[in-house]
Amino acid sequence: MTDSAKVVGVDDVVDTETRKCGCKQSTYFLILIILINAVLFADQNLLAPVLTPIAREYGWVELDTNGNPIWEFDENLNETVVKVDGAKRDLFLGGYITAGFWIIGGIASLIVGYLADTVNRRNTLCVVVVLGETSCLLTYFTTGFWGLFATRVFTGVAIGGAVPLMFSLFGDLFSLETRGKATAAALTAVNVGGGFGQIMAGFVAGPDGSNWKLPFVIVAVPAYFIVVLLYFTVPEPPRGTKEESLLDEDGNLLLTETYGEKVTWAKFKQLFKTPTIVLVFLQGIPASLPWGVLLGLFNDFLIEEKNVDRGPSGFVVLAFGAGAAIGAILGGYIADWLKHKMRFIPLIMGLTTSFGAVPMILLIQLPPMSVIAYMLVSVPSGIIIGITGSAVKVILLNVATPETRGSAFSVFNLFDDLGKGGGAFVVAVIVSALGRTTGLTISMLGWVLGAVAHFAMYFFVEKDYKNAQELIAAQAKQASAMRVSEP
Repeated sequence: MTDSAKVVGVDDVVDTETRKCGCKQSTYFLILIILINAVLFADQNLLAPVLTPIAREYGWVELDTNGNPIWEFDENLNETVVKVDGAKRDLFLGGYITAGFWIIGGIASLIVGYLADTVNRRNTLCVVVVLGETSCLLTYFTTGFWGLFATRVFTGVAIGGAVPLMFSLFGDLFSLETRGKATAAALTAVNVGGGFGQIMAGFVAGPDGSNWKLPFVIVAVPAYFIVVLLYFTVPEPPRGTKEESLLDEDGNLLLTETYGEKVTWAKFKQLFKTPTIVLVFLQGIPASLPWGVLLGLFNDFLIEEKNVDRGPSGFVVLAFGAGAAIGAILGGYIADWLKHKMRFIPLIMGLTTSFGAVPMILLIQLPPMSVIAYMLVSVPSGIIIGITGSAVKVILLNVATPETRGSAFSVFNLFDDLGKGGGAFVVAVIVSALGRTTGLTISMLGWVLGAVAHFAMYFFVEKDYKNAQELIAAQAKQASAMRVSEP
């Protein structure tokens, strides 16, 4: 038993199966979360392969001095087509929509983060997914840019709201020994789902991209069935049942009552006084910038600048996603392996985040290659970068208390969204001025800046984890004493 566990002072150990979700229930819950992540992030990437066909459909074309459309030969279609206004395409589809998507997602994350710490999280997750995927479904019926803008932006509600709910649940479903593996499994679905979405969208849209709306229906419909399963087959797990300071040496819970702490304004402000948490927030803006660009512009960049066919281009993104999934698994296992030497986790994060940018910069700068060559470069980059994706979330899970995890991940997600959305908009402006190659290269340097915050966590993470566990134990002891004193 840990020293902090002793202060709870409960003599009768409660039967764990009556106080918390069992192992099988936790695994089933995780499977549903994996399916939700796969659908949500497949949805997020559906525009990426078809930016140019959409721009052509909306009439965003280059004109000659007489006001007539300029025509060019398209090697992928093997025919002459009207030349798209690339600057407007990237600014509106890669900039405005991406920025709006993540800004709305960030706002939704803050609201849902508070709800995650106060109300039933399973029910809230069901509502969030239905709202987001209904917006996805409505994309099929849009007829112009502003309709597309509205449906895509409000789809951000699903991803923005799901993140704080998911990780708040993870904190009460999985212990210190297994949080990394659970996080890795969820993030694997994110990466694979995102890659699958781009491949499916590229093939379903067709060589000319004219059928680009159908993939939104294909992705949205399964989400409703998953929500039904989630609502009717999964209970809400009680809070605080997986904390090291509240468990004995055999993993049994040392509480006679449910951990009943709730988030307050004072507890929310305390998040910003915890060095590790602040650093996790701050690294999100620069470190998320490359992800926003990769999701919004990279696929179309391969098609238009590197002469990769629309369908196979998705395999390059899938290769990066597969690499990132492997990296996420490694990061999760590393985080669990170093659970009692947490200061080494951010060191590994900083090193991998710094070096992971190098293969992607090479891919952007090198002359056109085959799809296989691009995939071979993308996989190692994804592996290296993916390690941080799961490790940083495990760190935040561990240093936040159960009643503040939803709020902590809502702020974390907001900073991530600012990096992905605001950063993507800035890069779109740079691309308009300096070209795609330069703009995408600059964006990859965001990973290097994020690594600075990772290295700084080395000095704080173990102390902050200890402080969190002591606070949890103290709050449980105080609540137990108050119940005993009640008549």
